[in-house]
Amino acid sequence: MFIDCDFASIPTYADAVRHWETMKPWRGYTDEYNPRPLSNRTNMRRKKHVSIRKMPGDVFACKLFNTDCVTYYPNGDVQVMAGGMYGSVSTNQFVNTLLGRHVTAQFAGREPVLWVFSPERRGYRADDGCIMLTRDSCGGLTLSPDHKIVPFEWPTVNRSWAAVAVKEYHLKEFKDFLTARVHFGRPDHDDPYYGGQDMLRLLREGPPNFEHIYRTAMGVSSSVDAAIQRIRQVIYKKEGCLDTLTKSYVTSQNELSAIFGARNRY
Repeated sequence: MFIDCDFASIPTYADAVRHWETMKPWRGYTDEYNPRPLSNRTNMRRKKHVSIRKMPGDVFACKLFNTDCVTYYPNGDVQVMAGGMYGSVSTNQFVNTLLGRHVTAQFAGREPVLWVFSPERRGYRADDGCIMLTRDSCGGLTLSPDHKIVPFEWPTVNRSWAAVAVKEYHLKEFKDFLTARVHFGRPDHDDPYYGGQDMLRLLREGPPNFEHIYRTAMGVSSSVDAAIQRIRQVIYKKEGCLDTLTKSYVTSQNELSAIFGARNRY
């Protein structure tokens, strides 16, 4: 869903105060803590699902529907509500319009990420609720030192353990068998499809069982390599051949895609 973001950016606390003071309240909203429109333009004044409001302690918040997406504190800190059930294209638009060139919200995806451009372009995992930003020496927004970073996590193969597991399951010999069988044609008899655990048990017992599990191993795979890759992934999980890597932030979309790719593989 796309929303109308026809309002000025509000990157700092001072901008939030000034913006709130210049907004004419909606009719009937006379209390100091009642919300106000984000723009005095006629089309935006009609839209009460986007607003700015003052809260106790001289804190200001910009609200989208029922969520305070961006909150401004007197000490200059800016809190961005991110991730979870609030991640959407509308949230991206709203946050990006408010904070402009300082950050880019990427909440409507497999993993909500907030890109912060000071001191350098960094993407932080944003699915733990909110991210706290603070002003830097150049007047930009940077991650607050008080913010608890939730690192990105993804699986990776422990090559030493994997080599042992692949050997125990005779995977090299089985690949050679599949290659030859595909080349010379499928067997005349139709063996049953085995469950994953049964197939691995028979595979581990060695070459005498290769003929029986051919049909199960190939499944819907279009190639021997695809079948072996699928079996290898199952073996890695079963035998505990996977380690977990972590990183506090990413610096590019390619790096983020590589993390998602590793998760999809294992």
